[in-house]
Amino acid sequence: MASSPQMMLIESTEEGATSSTLEHYSLRWNDYPQTVVATFRNLKEEEDFVDVTLACNSKQFTAHKVVLSACSPYFRQLLKVSESWMIQPL
Repeated sequence: MASSPQMMLIESTEEGATSSTLEHYSLRWNDYPQTVVATFRNLKEEEDFVDVTLACNSKQFTAHKVVLSACSPYFRQLLKVSESWMIQPL
């Protein structure tokens, strides 16, 4: 069974017009899974937007909270609980 593309509805009105028209757009992103993986790999390698540091046996590792929480229920719960008592400067 083929999946249908997601539809994004955009309502637009002309300046001064009293009624609006509804336009339908079908958005596609070729190679989405590969692009996401490559982008996250690049973000990690460049350490762009890392927002957590893991420490174990005197070693430290930087990471992204969203990746940790998406891949591990343990880290997701730990990060949710720790947000209430940890303040991180921007």
